[in-house]
Amino acid sequence: VGDPTASEKIIFSCVAFMTDALTLHGSEFEGQDGQDPTGICQAVATLLAGGSHISAWLRQAVAFRMCTLMVFHGIQLDSAHYWVATWLLVQAFAQVESPLSGNFALEASVFSGRLLRFFASLRSLSSHHMKVLAAASEGFLFCDLWRLGHLLPVVNQLPTVLALPRLVRFLSRELSVCSGGHGEEENPWLQSLWRPLALVCLESTA
Repeated sequence: VGDPTASEKIIFSCVAFMTDALTLHGSEFEGQDGQDPTGICQAVATLLAGGSHISAWLRQAVAFRMCTLMVFHGIQLDSAHYWVATWLLVQAFAQVESPLSGNFALEASVFSGRLLRFFASLRSLSSHHMKVLAAASEGFLFCDLWRLGHLLPVVNQLPTVLALPRLVRFLSRELSVCSGGHGEEENPWLQSLWRPLALVCLESTA
């Protein structure tokens, strides 16, 4: 990962300030119906949607900040939070495939590995934290990202593929641990995987 530019440092400083404020004083920022009045996730979603237009350094730095925020503050009930969680999940299973990628492929693998460890650790924290993974899986299905396959946007002009079988196995294993609860809120397996998957199948046959 190359050195950040001055503008990237300023952007990251703003993101770091807002995430730190939410982590330390989250209850004071809480809006109605769990919404985030600060708009930090909306801003981050717009930033991350830039794809190859943002550097690997900024993308990774912002991603790790959002992971920290979700560990301490959970996930809120708005589309921006769901989008960011889904983006993190996709990045955890994205693989750079190019014989000319060199050190970048190694750095991308380390980045994906750290995100995978983040999602894998949620189960050991609490059932509340599993809502982050549940939201990511729900967004993945509802946004039809499973259709992308090898058509993921290139990263630093290098072809990137999605390890879809690994992603599905991971979601199945992690969310099934939380199954068997009473009610939808306690059963992310049913709420965030099977229900959107059934809707996808119904739409495909319509």
